[in-house]
Amino acid sequence: ELNRRHPLSITLGDLTRERLFERVLLRGLTRQDVSRFVEIAAGTVPPRGLIDAIHTQTEGNPLFVTETVRLLIQEGEFTPDKTNRSDSSWNIRIPEGVREVIGRRLDKLSERCNEILTTASVIGRQFSLDQMKVLSDDTTEERLLDVLDEGLAARVIDELPDRVGWYEFSHALIQETLSEELSATRTVRMHARIAEALESLYGDDASDHALELVSHFTEAETVLGTDKLVEYSIAAGNQALHAFAYEDAVTIFERALEAHTPGEIDRSRAELLFGLARAEFSMLNFYGRAWDAFLEAFEYFKKTDQNEKAFSFGSYMPSAGLRLPHQSQLSERLLSLAANDTDQEAFARMQHAWVVSVADGDIERATPHIERALLLLERSQDVGLSYQILGPLVAINGNYLKWDECAAYALKGIKTADEDGNRVDGPGWFWGCSALRVLGNIKSSREIATAMVTEGERMHWQQLILLGKLSLISIDMVEGGWRSAQERIKQILDATRAENHPDSLKQAEFLIELMSGGDPGRLEELSLLISSIDYFADRDNRRVFPLRTAGACGILGLGGWLMRRADLTGRAAEIATLFLGEMPPHVPINQQSAKVALALHAVVTKDSGQAREMYDSFKSSVGQMAGFDLISGDRLLGLLARELDDNSAAEDHFNAAIEFCRKAGYRPELAWTMSEYAEMLLDRDGTGDPSTRSAGLGQTGSVRDHDRAVELQDEAIAIATELGMKPLLERVLSQREILKA
Repeated sequence: ELNRRHPLSITLGDLTRERLFERVLLRGLTRQDVSRFVEIAAGTVPPRGLIDAIHTQTEGNPLFVTETVRLLIQEGEFTPDKTNRSDSSWNIRIPEGVREVIGRRLDKLSERCNEILTTASVIGRQFSLDQMKVLSDDTTEERLLDVLDEGLAARVIDELPDRVGWYEFSHALIQETLSEELSATRTVRMHARIAEALESLYGDDASDHALELVSHFTEAETVLGTDKLVEYSIAAGNQALHAFAYEDAVTIFERALEAHTPGEIDRSRAELLFGLARAEFSMLNFYGRAWDAFLEAFEYFKKTDQNEKAFSFGSYMPSAGLRLPHQSQLSERLLSLAANDTDQEAFARMQHAWVVSVADGDIERATPHIERALLLLERSQDVGLSYQILGPLVAINGNYLKWDECAAYALKGIKTADEDGNRVDGPGWFWGCSALRVLGNIKSSREIATAMVTEGERMHWQQLILLGKLSLISIDMVEGGWRSAQERIKQILDATRAENHPDSLKQAEFLIELMSGGDPGRLEELSLLISSIDYFADRDNRRVFPLRTAGACGILGLGGWLMRRADLTGRAAEIATLFLGEMPPHVPINQQSAKVALALHAVVTKDSGQAREMYDSFKSSVGQMAGFDLISGDRLLGLLARELDDNSAAEDHFNAAIEFCRKAGYRPELAWTMSEYAEMLLDRDGTGDPSTRSAGLGQTGSVRDHDRAVELQDEAIAIATELGMKPLLERVLSQREILKA
């Protein structure tokens, strides 16, 4: 901290001319440095949240880090019960030693300089000359500049190089030390003075500074009331939403709602509730308070005849597949608000069709709305409307197993971007990607999934990013990329809060374990999981199961079948039967996932009656995957046909499954199909395991069957070995041992 008048400055000038030294700029320690220092000083590996708190508070200043860590050690903050806590928030106090160091530096400044900087510290880390002028009306601009120059010379504050007339405290702890010297009463009144002064300074542009103003009006609530706090919170929250700062938006709206005058809802409260709902939806929180806030805001604007506002709010209704309370009624009311023969009507009709077809399971009631929306779209030719219509349409076709139409509409929508570069909405991308995967077009599916993540990151659209990553996980799994899928799962888990983890991640983990590890304990865990899945009773006291039940049943059924565990397939079939009996009925995609469990249970228990029913049910699944990638439709039909003693049909189905999987690159499914086909051929040949089949099939084997079976087993073993498919490898090798015997 040498200025040009200090005697040593001359020495530095002489050294510079001699070029006998190297100038080193001292910077703060990095987070990694701080973590290592804490590990050495405290003798323990510190949690990431604590390191982040220390680094944020000290900004890596070595002296401040040392004093802070020393204080934390003295206060016992590094004991196992403290460092292992689940709470990730840490409150770091300023050690007295640090306060004393900062205090000695501030003591060297004049009294007026301390007063000005104390006021600035209440404004924040950064402040401007214009702000200080309106807050220091008893000081001339020249005198104010002298005072600020004094702070600059002492390195207490710095000028911002890219903003003329703006200053910043050189360290956050200097600002905090100054502001904490004020009493609570003085601090509140200072915030009130700053809030009103800045609002006057900004004039007509005050809303552009809403985030800054709302912080001061919040602190001055007891003095200034809540009107301005609410007004600027609405503006600040919407600005945070526009900047994709969703967690900040939630905090702003929550704080304003707490401050809002209790009583009957008014426009301001409705705006706050809607903002909170949008922020929560953006972070994939759809249930509970988010949905309740959304409904309350919509009803207010509908009740007060503010139809345009109500329609605008209602258009943010989240995915129909979530089955939110009163969703169908809301979509009906949204449709009633739309002007006839307009883009509004087209959008509202498709939204209503989506809800009616997916949430209510009534495609017949949805069809006229779909047709009307497409007619209006054809008349409009508006690109923005195009992707708003095609997105839900893609999702509807996917939910109803119309995979060819689903893929075609998705590709059409994705190729059509609006002026902002937006395309088919999130669910539209997802279902289009799924359709291509189900149909075996893995290349196009991966391209869309990758584009989903890229587009989502460009637009800071969390839902699209998540759906893209989930799609990539599914692609990895059908290709046998277990490790890649597990890495993606970990990335999602690390990046999202626990309550936001989709159920599909847990199901993917189970499926990976089944295919690669074969740990029986995981199946028991899954059995307990679906047994504990909550259901709720509707107004007719019927049991209503959440949608995740279908996928869980299918996976448990598949695992039970792989291990020939009738108790597990039976449990899956039991829950699937209850699930399928739910009213209103589930859409076909969820019905199909549940029916996979019923079909596999029929195979394990040799229930020919159930096998016949399931065979007829899955006839439409030829040439594609069934149960959302659980099993190829042809392989499942082959297993069921074999159970029905129709080996000729089973052979056709197995060959079709092999052709489909080989062309698509679905090697795990290919290997399992080859193994089961080989078992059937060996059984027909009379050399298979008699325990796996009933006697007296009336079929004559041949050497050709035996040789073909061995050939299939060889390839299945090669794939299983390469991909680490332990359960399949054990099964085929066990069959080989039987052959030798």
